[in-house]
Amino acid sequence: MPKVHFPDVFDPRFERFCDLRAKQRCAPNKDDPWLLGYFLDNELEWWGKSGRPWGMAEEAWKKPADRACKQALVRILREFYRGDIKAFNADFGANFSQFDELLTSQTPPQPLNERGQKALMAFVREAAERYFRITAQAIRKYDPNHLNLGCRFAGDAPEPAWEMAGKYCDIVTVNLYPRIDLERGVVSGIEEHLRKRYELCRKPIIVTEWSFPALDAKDSQGRPLPCKHGAGMRVDTQEQRARCYAIMQRTLSSLPFIVGSHYFMWVDEPALGISSTFPEDSNYGLVNEADEPYPELTAMATKVNTQMVALHGGMTAELSAAVEKATVTVRNSGKVAATFTLAVWVNGKRTDQRITLKPNTSRVVRLKVNQLPKNEAIYIRAVCDPEDEVPEQNEADNVAEAVLPPKGQVDG
Repeated sequence: MPKVHFPDVFDPRFERFCDLRAKQRCAPNKDDPWLLGYFLDNELEWWGKSGRPWGMAEEAWKKPADRACKQALVRILREFYRGDIKAFNADFGANFSQFDELLTSQTPPQPLNERGQKALMAFVREAAERYFRITAQAIRKYDPNHLNLGCRFAGDAPEPAWEMAGKYCDIVTVNLYPRIDLERGVVSGIEEHLRKRYELCRKPIIVTEWSFPALDAKDSQGRPLPCKHGAGMRVDTQEQRARCYAIMQRTLSSLPFIVGSHYFMWVDEPALGISSTFPEDSNYGLVNEADEPYPELTAMATKVNTQMVALHGGMTAELSAAVEKATVTVRNSGKVAATFTLAVWVNGKRTDQRITLKPNTSRVVRLKVNQLPKNEAIYIRAVCDPEDEVPEQNEADNVAEAVLPPKGQVDG
């Protein structure tokens, strides 16, 4: 189950467990030429139950006095405040007479100021350091030949976790389920989010889960998939799901610090859910439960995945469209030539034109509006490359729209 636990990394048994597990799992594979590396975990509870950056410290506070994490928390707080219990009380609105009394308290007070927050974050930092150091050392002891692929953060983690992952892992991994603006062809906020995390870890990143279930999916018996449980923005159709795949994969491939992405997942979840305790029932799969491919998605994945090297290297076309009066100007501001479809709707009627543009060139396409009634306003929508043929890093300006006054008031 994701996001439901975090190990007590201060307990001596954690280090012994990691050593044993690495001996069992890593030692037999140390000379495997087909192995890339090892994931440490999946979606640990870095935020605690509260979702606050210091939530892990709150969870340690709730533990009894004999737990190693509780003893570590009290030690760290004592060191942070240099033994001054009055300063601690002032920051937490508490009334302890000495730090040892914190051991028997199982109701964590909330910090009242920034210093109190920093005190709890000191615990998070030390816990993160121990987690990544101990796991990394165990893997290296039994397998020096393969990569440490991190712990697959669930969307995000407190800043110290990213920093320590960068210190001890070869690649940092994160699962992301963002929203996509299908009209503009952009992933909401993901580039800024990943750039900030890269600045923290300074290691290559792999996005190890992402998906967009469609509500029109049915299993091999024709039963609709509920798509009620599990992460990810829902879309209406398989065509939209394929479009989301293209936008997401191209966005990730365009970021220089991203070295891979893993689509979630191979096969659909069952309509009845995976289990009684894990009821996910969504259309995540490239194939349904009978191993039958979704043609829209698999065709798009085949197309886009061949573009990843060009996208990562910036060797792309960059198309844009602009509507002015009764013309559409299309431009290629990229580094390579592009042959694509320009789709134009004039008051709902679509016409297509194949266009080839060399790098840093443009073309003006004049629209035929003479047949329209003189008293009718003209709505124009132009889309470059509606079939996702051309590798682009930015598709936000591929669409242009305009409403023009009635024909008698328009040139052309």
